[in-house]
Amino acid sequence: MKGREIEKIAKDIRRSIGRTYKYKQSDYINWKIKDGYFFCVDTSLYYDTKTHFMVPELCVKPVYMDDLYWKIIYPNHEMKLPDSRRGNGVLSHLNEKIWERKTPKYLNAEFKVEEFEQIMSDIYLNAEQEICVFLEKYPNPDLFGKFLAANGCGGTLSKILVLINEGNFAEAAQLSKERLDSGRGVTITYVIGEGENRQEKSEFEFILEYCQSKIAESD
Repeated sequence: MKGREIEKIAKDIRRSIGRTYKYKQSDYINWKIKDGYFFCVDTSLYYDTKTHFMVPELCVKPVYMDDLYWKIIYPNHEMKLPDSRRGNGVLSHLNEKIWERKTPKYLNAEFKVEEFEQIMSDIYLNAEQEICVFLEKYPNPDLFGKFLAANGCGGTLSKILVLINEGNFAEAAQLSKERLDSGRGVTITYVIGEGENRQEKSEFEFILEYCQSKIAESD
């Protein structure tokens, strides 16, 4: 079976099973918004001439996090992106992993529809179980900071946005400055203006400036 055939069949199976759990589909992700959170199941299928495999994962973030990020980066432009872009677009890097299925990583070299259907059924069932556990612990998006703390995400972009949402601009500014000074990790850089006015600014530069302006307003 050719790669394109496999891809189409796999996509149809994901869509069909995902619908039973109220997921929508966009490219390689299936997603839904529940209780103020964006949940995303990534089941990208990788294959070559000898084998095919996937490492499915479930990610989450409060919806407010995307909205706040967009407001900081594009203060004069209302966000009109489809919700799917929260999972496979410019906002997807804000997702935090809840769960990853590490086995079985490799499927049979020959793609088998029945095998793939069963694997996908198991994945969605496991994902729903993880979502239920997550919502029992963090039923309100305002509790997302506790999730980050419990999972060692103290200096991440998500943590900084949580602090801003809480109105803690001073700490958010400090973490942003530390991230800029250290140069740690990959960050998104945006190009602003044209010609002589053209600038490249890191997302953390935007955030630091935003926090500093909020601090100045309160003085």
